[in-house]
Amino acid sequence: MKKTRIIFLLLTIAFLLPSSLGAFDFGLLLDQYAAFGSYTDDSKFFDYRAGLVPRLSHYFNDKSGFFVAGSMTFGYKNKEFYVPVIELLRTEFSYNSGSLGLKIGRFHYSDPLSIIADSLYDGVQVSYGTSVGRFSLGAWYTGFLYKKNAHIVMLDGQSGEEQIKYDAPLKYSDFSKTYFAPKRMLAALDWEHLSLFDFLQVQAAALGQIDVSGSDNKLHSQYFILSAGVPVKSFLFEAGGSFEAIQLKGAKPRNYFALTGKLGINWTLPTKFHSRLSLTGHYASGENNYFGAFKPVTTKSFGEMLQAKMTNIMFLDLSYSMRINKSVGANITAAYFRRNDSITYNTFYIGSGNEGKKNLGGEIFARVIWSPFSDLNLNFGGGAFIPAMGDVWKDEKPRWRIDLSAILALY
Repeated sequence: MKKTRIIFLLLTIAFLLPSSLGAFDFGLLLDQYAAFGSYTDDSKFFDYRAGLVPRLSHYFNDKSGFFVAGSMTFGYKNKEFYVPVIELLRTEFSYNSGSLGLKIGRFHYSDPLSIIADSLYDGVQVSYGTSVGRFSLGAWYTGFLYKKNAHIVMLDGQSGEEQIKYDAPLKYSDFSKTYFAPKRMLAALDWEHLSLFDFLQVQAAALGQIDVSGSDNKLHSQYFILSAGVPVKSFLFEAGGSFEAIQLKGAKPRNYFALTGKLGINWTLPTKFHSRLSLTGHYASGENNYFGAFKPVTTKSFGEMLQAKMTNIMFLDLSYSMRINKSVGANITAAYFRRNDSITYNTFYIGSGNEGKKNLGGEIFARVIWSPFSDLNLNFGGGAFIPAMGDVWKDEKPRWRIDLSAILALY
C-alpha cells in the first residue's frame, strides 16, 4: 500500500501545480471510452472507462528537459465497476546535443516492426547519429509497469503463469502480486538510415529479453530484426521480418527458433484530399517441422475485433484512409485471418474438434476521427468479425462492436 500512496501523492502534486510556475508547462486531459457489442452468440457487453491524465513538462535549456504524466482511471463493465487504477505513465528526462541523444526514466521503445516490444519501459537509452545512420543502445526493466497497459504475456507453453497473473483482477489488498507486469530485462541495439543509397529506408535491431521473475518456468528470447521501405513516386513498398531464438527453462526445457514477417504496399492516391490505400500481409510461425511458435514480448493486438497477438497466425489486410479536411479523417479496413497450427494459444480460444481447421474468418472495421477544435478529439468506430467466413468457428454468429472515445484537454 505504501507504493500506492506514493504514486497517488505524485499524481496529486502534479494535479495541483499551477501552470504559472515559470517555465513549467502543466496540462490535464480527460480521456473517455465507451463500447457496446457482442463477442459470443448470446451475450452482449457494455464497457465504459474514464481517466484523468495530468502532465508536467519543463525545459532546462534547448538541450535538456523532463516530462511527467500519470493517470487515474475508473471504469464500468457488465454491471460491475473496475477497481480505480493509479498509474505513472511517461516519466522521462531527455538530453540532446548535436548527434548525441540520451533518455532516462520511463519512456516508449518500439522495435523496427512495432510488434515485438512496443510499450513504455523503465530504463536508459543512448543514441548517436553518424554519416552511416543513427545508432541507439538501450536497457530496460518491466517489473514496475502496470500489467494491463504493459501487455507483457509471454506464454511459456508449460504453466501459463503470466496469463493467469495478467487476467487476475487488481486488488489493493494484494497490490504487489496483482498490479505489476512480469519481471523482465530488455536490451536492444538499433540502427536506422532514412535514405541508404539515396532510396532505401532501413531499420535493424538486435533485441534480447531475460526472464528475472524467479519462477521455475522461464522464457528467454533474442530477436534479430530488419525492416526496409522503398518509395517509388506515389508508392511505398515495405518488407520486414524477425528471426527469434527461444530458450524455455523448467519442467519441459526446450530451445527452438521462430519467425515473423510482413510485406506491404502503400499507394498515396491522386485525390484532392490526402488518401492512402494499403495492402499488407503478415506471418508469425506456429509449431511445425522446422520452427516453433513466435513469441513477442508485448501482446500487440492485430484486428480490431479478433485482437490476435503475433503468434501462430497469418493474415492479410486491406486498408483505405483519408483526410477529408483539417478536422475530419476516416479509415476502413478489411482483413482475413488464418492460424498456422491448432495447438498454440493465442488471444482467441482454440476449442476442440477443429484440429485440422485453420481459417479463422474475416472482419471489417471503420473509424471516423473528428477534432472540431484543438482541445477535443472524438474517435468513432464500428465493425464485425465474421467466423462463418472460415472453418474453425463456421457456425458462430458475427461478433460486433461500436465504440466512441473522446479526449478533452481540460487545462
